[in-house]
Amino acid sequence: MPLLASLTPDHWDVKIIDENTTKLPQSTDATLVGITGYLNNIERAYEIADFYRNKGIRVCMGGPQVSNSIDEALQHADFVFLNEVEGVWKKALIDVENNTIKSVYRAEKYCDFQHSPLPRWDLVNTSDYLSFSVQVSRGCPYKCEFCSVRDMFGEKQRYRKLDNVIDEIKALPAHGVISFADDNLTADRNYLKEFLKKIKPLNKIWNCQASIDIAYDKDLVSQMADAGCSALLVGIESLDMETISGMGKKQNKVNRYEEAVSNVHKNGIHLIASFIVGFDNDKPETLDRIYKFSRENKLSYVMINSLNAFPGTEFEKKMRAQDRVFTFRQEYANGIFPTIKFKNFSQKDIFYGILNTLERIYDYDNLRQNAVDLFSDGKFNKQAKKTSISNQVGIKTKLKTTLIFIKWFVFEKDRKARKFLWELMRLIRSGKAESEVVIQYILFVESVKGYFKSCWEQEGVIINELEKRDAMNKTANK
Repeated sequence: MPLLASLTPDHWDVKIIDENTTKLPQSTDATLVGITGYLNNIERAYEIADFYRNKGIRVCMGGPQVSNSIDEALQHADFVFLNEVEGVWKKALIDVENNTIKSVYRAEKYCDFQHSPLPRWDLVNTSDYLSFSVQVSRGCPYKCEFCSVRDMFGEKQRYRKLDNVIDEIKALPAHGVISFADDNLTADRNYLKEFLKKIKPLNKIWNCQASIDIAYDKDLVSQMADAGCSALLVGIESLDMETISGMGKKQNKVNRYEEAVSNVHKNGIHLIASFIVGFDNDKPETLDRIYKFSRENKLSYVMINSLNAFPGTEFEKKMRAQDRVFTFRQEYANGIFPTIKFKNFSQKDIFYGILNTLERIYDYDNLRQNAVDLFSDGKFNKQAKKTSISNQVGIKTKLKTTLIFIKWFVFEKDRKARKFLWELMRLIRSGKAESEVVIQYILFVESVKGYFKSCWEQEGVIINELEKRDAMNKTANK
């Protein structure tokens, strides 16, 4: 939204509202309301669109789910944008002014993305956020059949000029961790090396997504850590090489996974390991293997999703051809909710299996031991010593964070949760772990646990839905 605001002509008065932090205005004299729609929030996006349209205000929508469901979106919006908006946003606003709008706006080609205007962070209450996104590139050269990025942004990776990226980073609020929104920040090694040279003097702490092959390069991982990288999200996907080969992810080498994790951890970077369960080779014991792998490799951050057929992907086409795709309520699209028929799992079993495995991985005793093993040698203090987040955060944010921690742990009846916190405090007092490292660790862990909680809160409705499906499958098989 801040980027979209920067693309808007000066004679338009722009307001940005994030419903995560701010209530929507019930009355407004806006000429136009723009809404972004993702799969998991599209139903809420439609509610908002209907609300403002009923007040006589024009509504436009964009985002991944809108691009994949044009006709559905047009039932709620006056016009929609498909894929990238840079090439058509100003044209659409002129049409609004002249009352000549079209129902669909789509650029004839991808923007070159070499230069991108600075986002309008002045329109956002940045004190509400501890992390800010920057996008360096778009597109992906890999052909993972279950992924929609290539379909949306193209197979050629387009990079911004480095000076343009650095200007945006310098303009960010001082107190935040940077999350690079690229699906693979490290694909072009030459670009990455120049990028690291330029971001290092800024003393920023940042995280990114990357293909796991970057973790085999010890020297480059060391350079990333030295430049401020604190966490690296990689798609491990599966521990079965036959499954990896079948999904088209040739860069993943199962026999080198442990080496990759070790290289990342030795440089004081957290490896966020993302797995997918539900491939035809997977069985219930697949989840036990993931749990064992995470414990043996001291993985504090693990994501497990069920295999889904996302709209527009090659995998969706294949599953539809085999009559294995279910329709479902889009608000359930949380990564765990199963949307296809699996070969060796029932829908219900995979839902419970993933949630229970994540609960085991994120058990406070496991996390406490991981923290001791990872932080005791001081390697995870590299970035914190370069730049102190605590010195950049205002007293209001510090107080808010302290109160949150007290609520989470001091008044927590769970003895293991309190023991987890006290052990982390001991690491800080002994000088083995910087407070910034510990705070970032706790915030991530608790956000993931909040995600579990939201999934369990939906359990009754979801399981009822899945049991109906299982009954339908059994009837169909007979």
